[in-house]
Amino acid sequence: MMLEEVKDGYNEEIYEIIIDRSMLLDESFHYIVDEDPALLRGNLLMQFKHEKDAWPGVLREWFFLDISLEDIWDIDPTLYSSCKQILKMDPETVYQDILCLTFVNDVEEMVSRITIDLCPNGKDILVNSKNRKQVMMKTRLNMITQEHIGWLQHW
Repeated sequence: MMLEEVKDGYNEEIYEIIIDRSMLLDESFHYIVDEDPALLRGNLLMQFKHEKDAWPGVLREWFFLDISLEDIWDIDPTLYSSCKQILKMDPETVYQDILCLTFVNDVEEMVSRITIDLCPNGKDILVNSKNRKQVMMKTRLNMITQEHIGWLQHW
């Protein structure tokens, strides 16, 4: 039985990533944003600061950790503050459709603006006190995450 050939772009060098859990998104982004893609395709050694465990379980955990609203603070303080204010609003006020928000996200591409439904018929679903947390998590966190790590897709 022959062993499979190593694919082009694979790097045997170990790239060590040490992240503080409380700064998950920010520190992860800074570790990989300017790094050579070939290095990131190789052996990643992942560790959380002040924890003994390392790779491969920690690497798997790192890839699948959920991003919370608090993780957004370092990347976009304005977005973070807006989301927090909406979540803190009186439920009665939000229930009265005062926000005029729906389950869509407006994205600017080049010189045009595109509206993306975040769920089926999102443009027809008003944000209210019952679904405001869902829209904050679904919309804002997913979109900002995609915006900041979308460059990874070209690899």
